[in-house]
Amino acid sequence: MSRKYVLPCAGYDRPGGKIGREAAEILADEDLEVVVGSVAALFAERPGEVKDFRSSQVICIDGCSVKCASKMAQARGNKDVLAVDVTESIAAIEDSKERGQAVVESVRRLYQNAVSKALPDFPSKDIDDSEFFIEKIDKFILKVQKGLYYSDNDFWARIEGEDVRIGASDLLQQMASDIFFVELAEIGKKVEFGDDVGGFESTKTAIEIITPISGTILERNELLENSPELVNESPYGPGWFYLVKPDDIDELELLKDASEYITYAVEKAKHELGKKV
Repeated sequence: MSRKYVLPCAGYDRPGGKIGREAAEILADEDLEVVVGSVAALFAERPGEVKDFRSSQVICIDGCSVKCASKMAQARGNKDVLAVDVTESIAAIEDSKERGQAVVESVRRLYQNAVSKALPDFPSKDIDDSEFFIEKIDKFILKVQKGLYYSDNDFWARIEGEDVRIGASDLLQQMASDIFFVELAEIGKKVEFGDDVGGFESTKTAIEIITPISGTILERNELLENSPELVNESPYGPGWFYLVKPDDIDELELLKDASEYITYAVEKAKHELGKKV
């Protein structure tokens, strides 16, 4: 799975380089998934990470106007490098102890902005209820979004132009409970209807992701690596799993439409609650 890299300037003899490294260490202490180090050291000491580096979120901390950290990262194959300029971040700060923290805050803002831009323009969990079939079963409220196709394994498929996006239904995420880990297949993987294409784990269980259509994976939701809770919070929106180029779009006719699936899902929910159907 991809990582999050924070790469400071290697200018040991420059104030900006020293502050950048201090900021990177603070970030690494706060988030164990952050990989910190200069680009040169990273590739010399951890050559096995070249593939991860090229497909991961990379934030460089440039200590001066030369911007060597950003330039080296781009030269090593990551074309979407984000950069923080130390001199701009600390321009109005005199206290040396506060300068590193100011750079940390700049990195945080940059990362959050990148995450926000990466979120697809999907309906949020507060979408108008008219877009759903809604059933209340005891204390259990079930939502099924209209206009999608659903498998008996409780995964949905949405047609988007010539492609199909897939994810977990509201029923599935509620049965799973609090999801804390998602593992996704690689982009470019060829999949067949019913294949196991990754999985997720919750406080209650581990569940395989079963593709509801055959095709080739075009995109995978990288946000789920650091925010697996999106599957619980918005299963029909930012909690999606894959965008697939289908082999045959007509294969979706094998699935249930929303009106058929709500009936199926209600019976399944009743069974889960131990009630008679």
